[in-house]
Amino acid sequence: MERVFAQSELEAIAQALADTSEGLTGSDIAHLLATLKMLSVKGASSARRIEPCVSASARRDWPAPSAILGFVKARAAKPPISDPLVDVPPAVRPIVEVARQTVRRVAPQAEEVACWSQRPRSPSMMWKLVRYVVDGKVVVTIGTFTKHASMFFARGSEVEDPSGLLEGTGKKLRYITLRAPADAKRAAVKRALRNAFALAERSARKETS
Repeated sequence: MERVFAQSELEAIAQALADTSEGLTGSDIAHLLATLKMLSVKGASSARRIEPCVSASARRDWPAPSAILGFVKARAAKPPISDPLVDVPPAVRPIVEVARQTVRRVAPQAEEVACWSQRPRSPSMMWKLVRYVVDGKVVVTIGTFTKHASMFFARGSEVEDPSGLLEGTGKKLRYITLRAPADAKRAAVKRALRNAFALAERSARKETS
């Protein structure tokens, strides 16, 4: 027999997703709402879209928010990573696929997370597709335009780049332009990736020491 959740349990889940600082991101919630075919509330924050009215009596019986979030993030908010790539333009899809393969081979320990962003209306804007996370922090993001893809390095200004491959002049962000699948296989690209993930792992160790 299918288990039916009590009202207090449903309220607890909604409140945990809405209020905890470790909750889902806006894009995670947007995907969850779309999957459940739920309408969002215009003008409401991402979290508040799914928060019902919670009675004071139910609050006392809520389960641990961390347990709720762990389940939802693992089972609902992170479906197969290939899904968000379905609508990627055919001209750049091979570039994106090879870029993903390169990142996964260089950093198999990194978590691959779908961005779930909507395709931009303007061809001049980047479409963020997937990001690679170490210890909860984004290291690299792969995005695409209509004719090329890019790897964005969150802390690119700190990454060792002897080949001078990284582009950009921002305070932290740097990127590599990929115009063909072979571009993502270059030794210099792999070296930049290794340096970026090594930097992230060193920072993670310092924070825990």
